[in-house]
Amino acid sequence: MVSYSNCQNIYFATDGPKNLIDEKKISECEKILFQFYPNITSNQILKHEFNLGCRLAMARNISWFFNQVEVGIVLEDDCLPSPSFFDYMIDTLEQFKHNEEIFMVSGYSPITWQNQENLRMSIYPLVWGWGSWSDRIIKYELDFKDHKDLVAKAEVLGLQSVWGFFGRVKWRLLMKMAGIGALDTWDYSLTATAWRNRKYCIHTSINYIENIGFRDDATHTRKKAPKWAKRDFGKGTRSANCNTAMRYGPDQAEFDFELGLQIFGTNFNGWLRLKLSLLKNKKLWMR
Repeated sequence: MVSYSNCQNIYFATDGPKNLIDEKKISECEKILFQFYPNITSNQILKHEFNLGCRLAMARNISWFFNQVEVGIVLEDDCLPSPSFFDYMIDTLEQFKHNEEIFMVSGYSPITWQNQENLRMSIYPLVWGWGSWSDRIIKYELDFKDHKDLVAKAEVLGLQSVWGFFGRVKWRLLMKMAGIGALDTWDYSLTATAWRNRKYCIHTSINYIENIGFRDDATHTRKKAPKWAKRDFGKGTRSANCNTAMRYGPDQAEFDFELGLQIFGTNFNGWLRLKLSLLKNKKLWMR
């Protein structure tokens, strides 16, 4: 663990244990935390007595954190930051703090592009390692019913060119399921919040995060890591050419189109896989 002088405070939040094994692992994490940050206070630690699940626990943890800070960086479990991650996040959050079009800053980059400017705006808030401002995260809604309107707003953000027919239909279905709690995940609700408020995310061409959580004991990522889940850190430095006046244009929309295909399967095959998974789970299908 590395201590970063520019990070004034560290906060630690965890879900409640599922079993005795979980309880032991949480205790081990706390020992490491106190070893490197012995002055951390009880107000900077959030532990749930019972296991709430990924969706509810993360939503509560994020709300708790951003209720205590004006700007913050979130590093999720099983995610390793590069040595430059915190410096990048601090600089970029400072740069865009007055740009109301920006919802959050992501430190994870699944796609590398060749461009003099290595920051760009995207309709997709990518998580694992990210940061935002409390005045924007306060609008986060875990439960929602406006899934059709959200997709329409996202298409406006993406200049009507980020999806085809099947991408649009799949996102409507995903957002419907996320809004009623049929998916044990919190990040689709984060995406919904960004779309609802017509805001973008900042992406970088340099990958600062490695997810080592693709294994049998994971909550969601039990299968082999997909091709887009990079296991190495990008090289280079953040470009000074990017500024708060950047605008979303055709190049960004093209990037989002490729991002949607690779990560979210916004094509016929992706839509079909989702429909088949719902057919296998009648409980979800009937909700």
